[in-house]
Parts: sequence; structure tokens; C-alpha cells
Amino acid sequence: MIRSLRHGVLLLSFALAACTPTAPTSAPAPGAPAAPAEQREERQVLNVAVGSITANMTPAAAGGHWIRWHLYDTLTKFGPKFSIEPQVATRWDLSADGLSWRWTIRPDLTFSNGDKLTAEDVAFSFTEMFARNWPARANFINVVPDSVRAVDATTVEFATRVPDVTVQASTPLVFIIPKKYYESVGFEGFVQKPIGSSPYELADYRADALVTFRKRATPHPFRTPQNTEITFRVVPDGGQQINGLRTGELDVLTVNTFTPDQLDAIQRAGGTTQFFKISTLAFFFPQGTLEARNSPLKDKRVRQALNYAVDREAITKLFREAAVASQYAIPDSPYFNPAIQAYPYDPNRAKQLLAEAGYPNGFRVETGMEFPSFTIKQEIALAVQANLKAIGVEVEAIPLDFVQAATKGAGRGNELKAELFGSVAGDTNGFISGIRQNIGCGKPVGAPPTALWWCNQQWDRLLDQAYTERDPAKRTPLFHQAAQIMADDVPVMPLIIQPSHSAWSSKVKGVDMPYFFYFTLDSAYKVK
Repeated sequence: MIRSLRHGVLLLSFALAACTPTAPTSAPAPGAPAAPAEQREERQVLNVAVGSITANMTPAAAGGHWIRWHLYDTLTKFGPKFSIEPQVATRWDLSADGLSWRWTIRPDLTFSNGDKLTAEDVAFSFTEMFARNWPARANFINVVPDSVRAVDATTVEFATRVPDVTVQASTPLVFIIPKKYYESVGFEGFVQKPIGSSPYELADYRADALVTFRKRATPHPFRTPQNTEITFRVVPDGGQQINGLRTGELDVLTVNTFTPDQLDAIQRAGGTTQFFKISTLAFFFPQGTLEARNSPLKDKRVRQALNYAVDREAITKLFREAAVASQYAIPDSPYFNPAIQAYPYDPNRAKQLLAEAGYPNGFRVETGMEFPSFTIKQEIALAVQANLKAIGVEVEAIPLDFVQAATKGAGRGNELKAELFGSVAGDTNGFISGIRQNIGCGKPVGAPPTALWWCNQQWDRLLDQAYTERDPAKRTPLFHQAAQIMADDVPVMPLIIQPSHSAWSSKVKGVDMPYFFYFTLDSAYKVK
């Protein structure tokens, strides 16, 4: 959504997590006259504002899943609280040893060129994901690439190196592409004209501007769009988005964090707003950097002091639905441990801890405090900076653009240097896979330490156990123990649970967004 530093999950435009949204509801009073019959507009065309559009509409591009789900289908989809529901796959079975997966594919899907979707296409999609390193690959690190095969027209099998129950929770991230067509046009040809099996086909794409999907003439077996055309338009400025909603140029606003004044403006314009608790906004203390520089932040008491120094309640006031964060997780995640308490704002305790650690007069963080400016507002960084200065800790707030943050976050070259690194992390699949892939001992696999690197062997072992446990009732305590270990070790300064908003005009009905990151606008339509 965050939503990782390797493929967009932890930096927040890169892939993130969501919760059950809130929305105003009302019911007619007893005996009230019936509402007039609803009249739909003849042309069901939706204009949707987004902050950005991916470099292309293929599965190889990072981010923007909520756009590309209008072109592709996936094996499964998410239901409430990260439950898994059928899509292309009608069922899935795991072997007794937990190492072999078998997927049953429905027989009634076709791609927009008329070709039938079969198990060969599903197997090919996974094979291409591994070969071209699609962003989704990071969620399947335990799958053996050479094991993926189509057993027959409706059955796919693959194996994992070790038992890994996260596999089924990551299949909503793998778009199914047509093997025959893809091989005939090649990757570059597919970039120019991608096709999928969804109820829509690509009608227009302009880099950094818009993408339009048009409803196919052929009915879809399990998706029933109520609109005939959807255009996602790049409108990065929140004020411009709201003005477009007011004038009727825009119908839906998605994936944005509006200020309280902007939310009021949307409601004054007759719009409906919905919010999601998508991620934890935090500053990470990267262990490798602290050790390499012999930083004062190596001392846990110093890291605790910085946590006590920050006024989280004040920061939440920048957003209407924000909440104080107690840990590096969102409340809807199974990893979230409700027993962990947030650090209270206590500058005196912070100063006491600094003195105990040998810094009674404070110190300067030499490398500064870097943060991705496209996911963390500068006001937040400046508030943290001021709070730390009040206890004698001087630190420069250094904003990073997308390229800088991705490079430094991934630890490429000699770019890993900040002693405090801003991060926005959520849960994309109910298993905190984005966090797991980027921090922990030896993570990410085969890559240098990231800006969020932290190693605790006990935490790693607990996550390994959780990922092999099939019973959620037994898995949750493992997650909670791991969360407690992370909180005790203080590798991070959690600040707030950050909301994301969507909004739509009074003429738009039927919007169904159960999660921030996993939704389509199939059910949305316009009335007169």
C-alpha cells in the first residue's frame, strides 16, 4: 500500500495494510415515506484520482495493485481480517508435510483476447514472476521455482523448501497472465498491450497521467461490474482532488491522507469519506549503522530515552483518525500484541536515561534523521526533531525523494548511513511479510542489510515457527511473543498509526472498499 524497501511494502506508497473501515450509516425512521426510486446515469463512467500510476500495467511494475486488479484476476482475494477467499482458484490443498501445494483452477475464465485461462497460464505466471523478479516474488521466497507445474488443465502444483503457510495469503498479489499471448508478443510487446482475464480491458494508458479500463462485452463468471468505464487520473495534490470532487470532474478519491480541514471540505461538498488504519509510522534505529559508527544509539537506554521524549499525542492531531502507536504493527494484524503499551511522553525520564547511559548533556546524531518525504509529512519529522532537542539530542531532519529512499532503504552501495530512518510499515497479508523480508538476521535474503536492519535470533525463531503453524490459534501467541521481543529490544521508535482516506461524491453509490490495499471498483456506479 508501504506499500518494502525491496519492492515497495515498507515505504508506504509501497504496499501496506488495512483494517475494517468506518463509514457513516443511517436508517429511515419508522413510518417514514419510502425513498424515491434510484435512477442511474446512462453512461457509467467513473473518474478516480490517484497520487501516481505505475511505470506500466504489467505485473512486473511495483505498487498500484488497486489499479491493476481492474485488468487481472488472481488465484485468491482477501476477505475480512485477512481471510482468504476463492477467485481463479476454487480450492487449495496443502500436503501433510506442509511442503506441497495443489491449486484447483476454475474452468470458465477467458482472457480479453478470447483465449481460455487454464492451469498452464497460472503456472506460467508464477514462473515468469520468478524469472523476471516481479515485486510479488518477495512473498514467495520459500517456493521452489522449478517445482511449479500444471498437472492438467485445472490443476497447478508447486513445492516449498520449508513449510510456509504464508503462501496462501500472498496469492492475491500474483496477477495471472496469458501464456500463449505473452510468448507471442514478448515482454516488451506485453508492456505495450497487456491483457488479463478481468471484466475489463485496457483502453488507454499515458505514463504519469492516466489509465482507462473499459468493460468487456463477454460476461465475467464471478465479477459483475456496475460501471462501463473507469479512468484513474494522476492528481497528486489533495486540494486539487477535493476541488475535482466538488466540480464533478472526479468521482472517487483513493489512497490519500487528508488533513482535518480537507476532510471537512469533502463533507461540505456532499462527499462520503472512509478511512483505514493502514500503517505504523516510525523511525528505525538500524543496528548495522549504529554498530559501524559506534553511535550513542547502540545503548538501549538511549533508544528508550528517545522514545520517551516524543509527544505522540501531539503528532496524532495532524490527522483526524490517527492513533498513538505502541509497536511496529497495526492493530488489525495478527502480529499486533495488545499487551504492549505505548511510551508515555516523559521528557524527565528521557533525560534520566540519557544520564544513566553517560550523556547527561545530550549528544548530536551525526548522520541525521532521514525520512521518505512522500510517505512521512515534514511536520512529523520536525515535531520529532523538536522533541529530541528538548532533551539535548540534536538531529537534522533530512527528507528523501523516492529514488533516494529506495536506494538508501535497500542498502545499495554505501548509501546505508542514517542512525534514524523513517519508515511506514503495515501488514499486506496477515503475516507481516514486508517486515519479515526486510529485517531480522540475514534479511533480506542475498542482499546487504537494509536501513531497517535488526537482528534478534529469538525473534527470527519465533517468526519461523509462526510461518509453519497451520492453526491460527497457536500461531497468534507466537506472533505476540515476537512483537514483545521487538518492543523490549527497542529497534524502532513507533509514533502513530497512520490513516489513509478514500472519498466519493454523492452521485456515486455501491463503493465497496473492505481494505485500503485490496479492492476493485466493480460495484461502484453513478446516479442522476
